[in-house]
Amino acid sequence: AAENATLFSSFGRGASLFCASGKAEDLSLPQVACVGILSGIAVSCVLTPVEFIKCRMQVQALDATRPQYRSPLACALGVVKSEGIQGLFRGHTATLAREMPGNAAWFGCYELFVRVLTPEGGSRDDVSPIMTAVGGAM
Repeated sequence: AAENATLFSSFGRGASLFCASGKAEDLSLPQVACVGILSGIAVSCVLTPVEFIKCRMQVQALDATRPQYRSPLACALGVVKSEGIQGLFRGHTATLAREMPGNAAWFGCYELFVRVLTPEGGSRDDVSPIMTAVGGAM
């Protein structure tokens, strides 16, 4: 939930940097891709600590005889205690390298799909919910 909230709210804020309406349909496709990159930067700040803790918990499960952390919260607190808050952001560069182009492609492809399906002289509201969902799944 936090990932999607960050992703879509940052997209809306980013779109308002390129046009007054802040609506994706008023942006060019390259602008949509740029805003997707900005969203990738924002969502990486949420995902990096979550994925880092997930990986730590998974790795410790390989040696079940001596688990180091009892819960994800204990893991996070242990990392912060031993490495500082920056310890939770180990791997941030790799997350950015995945999220920036990935979100540029996702938002760009989705917007292209919706624009192709919008009837001449119509609006994106004329695209059926099913086709909108298909566009989001691509």
